[in-house]
Parts: sequence; C-alpha cells; structure tokens
Amino acid sequence: DAFWSSGAPEPGNVWGANTTEADPELQLVVAALSTGPVAVGDSAAAANATRLAKACRSDGLLLKPARPAFLVDKVWSRALNAPVDDALGVEHVWEAPLAAPGLSGARVVLAANLTRPLSLSVADLGAACGALRCPGAAPRPADVPGR
Repeated sequence: DAFWSSGAPEPGNVWGANTTEADPELQLVVAALSTGPVAVGDSAAAANATRLAKACRSDGLLLKPARPAFLVDKVWSRALNAPVDDALGVEHVWEAPLAAPGLSGARVVLAANLTRPLSLSVADLGAACGALRCPGAAPRPADVPGR
C-alpha cells in the first residue's frame, strides 16, 4: 500500500490533477500501526519530510507497535447494535501493545471517524487480542502446560 504524505495534489497521478490524500496524518499513523509494507507514494520533490519524520527514529527506522494493531471488539458490537449512516463511513478504534523499554503493558490506541462518544475500559483493549497470544500478556489456562 502507499499514501501521499504532502496533502497537496501529486503531479502526474492517474486520478486527476487535483487529487490529494484526504488525511495524510491519519495515513501515516495507520501505516506505522499496520507494521506491514507501506510506502510513501509522493514524488521525491513532493514528500513531506517533516510529517514522515514523526513516524521514524532519527536513523530512519519506522516506529511500530509490538504487533499489528487490531480493531477493538467493542467497535464491532457497537456497529451491529447501533449502525451509523453509511455516508459517515466506518468508525475505527484500533489498539496494539507497545514494544519499548520500560513500557511493559502499555498500549497505543487510535480512534478515527467516531460519530458519537465511545467509552473503553482496559478490559476492552485486552479483548482486541482475541484468540491470539499478546506479547507480555499473562498466561491463560490454555497457555499453561499440563492444565
């Protein structure tokens, strides 16, 4: 996947002369939280180096969580119980554990396109791990040998 970091029209793009990235800041955060292969699609002259530097260390290494961010389960149940108008888009609340010294158990949460308030508890964030084993999580009975 790729995104344009500048927010300005990208010269020579196939979508038209006035086409821009709608929210380059959000795209940058999503790229970092995805931990996947994501590229900056700007031409070298058009890239916003100041914006891109916010997602990198000084040596250029991309900042990322310990595992890819997952959509919080509470968002799914809320969408089923009280759907929003499709024209408003999909609500997003993503979470992932951080991988930084001294931050054991810390998580990053991204909320975007919320159309109404959403209360989250620590338990709601832990549920995003689902059946997967989250780094640093306490063992569950199924994870303990011999039980």
